[in-house]
Amino acid sequence: MNELGARCACIFRSLDAPDLYFPGVGLDGIGAAPLAYAMLARSIMSHIRGTARLDMQPVGHKINHFAIPRYLAERDPGSYPEGRGWEWWRELALGTPDDRPYPLP
Repeated sequence: MNELGARCACIFRSLDAPDLYFPGVGLDGIGAAPLAYAMLARSIMSHIRGTARLDMQPVGHKINHFAIPRYLAERDPGSYPEGRGWEWWRELALGTPDDRPYPLP
């Protein structure tokens, strides 16, 4: 995973084949994996539609599920509109009881 991550830009976009995405490669931890995958998938679809800009800059480190919305918001404002930024996602992650699945946005 670390070798693959080194070949990715914008957390999960392949440097070798820019239309290929590896959503899990840039994640740090798996505690909120379904929620993280939903956020990443949302931005991938926005990028494919042309409404997000997933750049080709390597990140160089993994990103935890709390930091994903902060990182992607500046690249995908349509998926992270005003009022649904980092604080909203943080509250969703922290406010969901452990015995309940995260609501997927």
